[in-house]
Amino acid sequence: MERARDAIREDLADEFPNLTVEVVGRRRAVLVRFGDPVTAGQPDFTADVMTAIPHPSGKGLFIPNVEIADKWDRADPITHTEMVLDAIDKTENTFARTVRLLKHWNCTHSKPLCSWNIKALALECITSPMPLAEALQAFFTHAVQELKSRQTDDPAGVAGLIPLNLPISEVRKRLDTAREYIDLAIARGREPTAERPARPEQGLPRDRSGYGPHPRWWSLELPPLGPGRRSWIPKGRSTSGTTSSTLSCLRSSGQGCPALTN
Repeated sequence: MERARDAIREDLADEFPNLTVEVVGRRRAVLVRFGDPVTAGQPDFTADVMTAIPHPSGKGLFIPNVEIADKWDRADPITHTEMVLDAIDKTENTFARTVRLLKHWNCTHSKPLCSWNIKALALECITSPMPLAEALQAFFTHAVQELKSRQTDDPAGVAGLIPLNLPISEVRKRLDTAREYIDLAIARGREPTAERPARPEQGLPRDRSGYGPHPRWWSLELPPLGPGRRSWIPKGRSTSGTTSSTLSCLRSSGQGCPALTN
């Protein structure tokens, strides 16, 4: 990583005088800060640069990992990318939209799963177009079952088990709670009333594919949780007279996205 840092500085320092290249505290990649925002007033443009060495077997690569004794891990990012792109195509973007929501959920729950673990689990259970609520239900149901006894295998069959960010019992607890909430939301959405259509993505504009709400919004109505339990109420929305809570996620900007659970 130090050699990569030095090479980047040599090649780019003249063009970007405010360039900084960081390796301290970095596990796999060199962090490059260009010191030259693309648009004035916007955050600086950054890039992660990772070195890689082809594996002697011809399958996958060695990539840096400064936190282990060997300093290198096996990975197959090319196969991973092909698998994800294939899933996006076969599910008509349901896979990508669901993963985006799951990453929001993950970030608001102490990040129990790494990003690749979310995708690896989703690859196994989101295999066709479906409404987003049902895709989330499929994911949490599958994830709870898969993590009952062990971590997730690398779908490419190269890197071994995908490490968790929390003890597996804590990960299962968070997944199971989320599964209970999405089950409640879908059950509630199937109860038609004069005011509410019989589907969980109630009253939302549909996207062009006909699957799930418009890309900017995902909304579910949950029943009250009962005495002593707290429903999530969106910021700025009054709780007086409410009999249920609504979960809304502004997916395109990543701002103001609530958790599926408290």
